[in-house]
Amino acid sequence: LSLTGAVFKTQMSNARVTSDSGTTENAGSKTVTGVELGFSGHLADHWQVFGGYTWMDAQIQDNGFALVNGAYVPSPFNGNVFPNTPKHSASLWTTWSPAFAPGLSLGLGANHVGRQYGNVNNSKWIPSHTRVDAMAGYAFNPRTSLQLNVQNLTDALYFNKAYASHYAAIAPGRSASLSLHLKF
Repeated sequence: LSLTGAVFKTQMSNARVTSDSGTTENAGSKTVTGVELGFSGHLADHWQVFGGYTWMDAQIQDNGFALVNGAYVPSPFNGNVFPNTPKHSASLWTTWSPAFAPGLSLGLGANHVGRQYGNVNNSKWIPSHTRVDAMAGYAFNPRTSLQLNVQNLTDALYFNKAYASHYAAIAPGRSASLSLHLKF
């Protein structure tokens, strides 16, 4: 079993966000404080597991000034969550290579992303979502293998990007790809 962890704090000046018109604007400065945990290892001889969790507190620190009743005051959005930065995200992936079928490999995993705001005033957001993926592979020999990957196995409807205007991007539905790997 391998465990990893990190505690971090980053500060950025001139942080950018996407405006209602689709152009980029300066949102001022931001601070991101967070924790990241990860693990990988074998649950049994032919069974591996990988995963991680990230917690981020991304705040707008200085969004400039706003004109209120004829006077400039500090932005009312200072302290809000920075756009498109989920507070919680996690992933879990496992693969199994059964001893009774040498060359076969099966995998299943899930990715979770928490709520994300699309604008600095935190009035528009997309809900959290979890996506499930799968794979099956077969190694014919050390130089030739075939692998099928299925993304969004459950064909869940979710959004993967929030915008400052009235819309969000819908994530792709179920998709599959088949790859043949040849080593020379």
